[in-house]
Amino acid sequence: MRAGVVSVRVRLTVAKNGDGMSILSGRWRILWAVVLGATLPESGRGATPAQWTRVTDQLTNFLLVDGAKLYAMRDRRMMVSVDQGAHWSAASPVLPDNLYPITVAWKTPDFFAAGREGGMFRAGAGDAAWKAVNAGFPADKDVLTVAVTPTLVLAGTNHGIYSSQNRGEDWASLNAAIPNDVYIPKICVTGTMVFLATNTGASYRGVPEGGGYAWIEKDLRYPKAVISKGRFLFSASLGNPSPGGVVTVNRSEDNGLTWTPADSGLPRGSQVRAVDLAYVGNTLFAGMQSIDPVDSSVTPIYRSEDDGASWIPYGAGIPKSLMLQSLTVCDGALFASTGAGGVWFLPAAATAVRTDRERSGAEERRRRIHPAPGNFRIPAEPSGPVPAGEYRATGSRLSAPSSATSPQAP
Repeated sequence: MRAGVVSVRVRLTVAKNGDGMSILSGRWRILWAVVLGATLPESGRGATPAQWTRVTDQLTNFLLVDGAKLYAMRDRRMMVSVDQGAHWSAASPVLPDNLYPITVAWKTPDFFAAGREGGMFRAGAGDAAWKAVNAGFPADKDVLTVAVTPTLVLAGTNHGIYSSQNRGEDWASLNAAIPNDVYIPKICVTGTMVFLATNTGASYRGVPEGGGYAWIEKDLRYPKAVISKGRFLFSASLGNPSPGGVVTVNRSEDNGLTWTPADSGLPRGSQVRAVDLAYVGNTLFAGMQSIDPVDSSVTPIYRSEDDGASWIPYGAGIPKSLMLQSLTVCDGALFASTGAGGVWFLPAAATAVRTDRERSGAEERRRRIHPAPGNFRIPAEPSGPVPAGEYRATGSRLSAPSSATSPQAP
């Protein structure tokens, strides 16, 4: 606790009641917080610390959301929960023994799994098995990732990007302005825009044009996630080099044409990367990883309430040793997939966002309990009964209350 000092004079009126010191000691605790500079808990939603709990400890990957349904891959099949992870049931057939998907996407009524040399696979809840859907891919295909838009299924391959309009039955190249030999290991979809990571370190932004996409090469290094929030786009990436280290979260105000760092408070380093982003209301969350096995300084989840201008670690209970893989929001609750560490859950009440008025009130409280330095001497807290009266902040008594103003015990 910081031993701050104040130059302001504080007057406190104390009255006895039937409990003697119960009200008095509470008032002295408030005074002591003023003196010592401690942060008092905020009332209402902010008073409860954010606490992560694990909803499953089994190996789990690929968190997906469809309305109130939460999907995840477990035991080599997609599972679904309709009660925020409390119970799970099968939502797809078991994967073939030779299929180890890199990514999975959901577009009603199908799951799509990117299976490297095996190509693309599709399955639904009523199917008996996963089906290979590879018509249109090159013979030496290597399907690295899959994503969906409202009208298309997109596949990132070792020959650029492909799309399908008919549930994967046929695939067509979307490689205008993208070299055919570029690997696409990650596709990020936000609104109508698509962002591509490549094996060359370059990235591409695409906007719909003539049934396809118009691509522009950007200097955003390996985007892992791109989300749209208000007038901003945010990107989580493996990091863009800068004089101060590696920037892992960037922000754009012009639909991804230019990007600026938005990572104040986030860890920086050659082994640190941002792997996912999510938001609830006005609050932005970033999922972080350290690929250094002995680095325990990186908190898995960080939170920003000012559109990425500043970040703080958020939520107790989730170990720093876990390798966070993805974040997703379902019914206001935040879910984090950590692979072998299982799925972790932060309830909606803990992700609730304060309004501007609430934030203003919180800032005012912080100003009150962190006053400007002065020459104030910190008094000792009283240990016994204190007579009714008015007191200075030093603890000395100003006067006894008059009989007309003194509160009466019930």
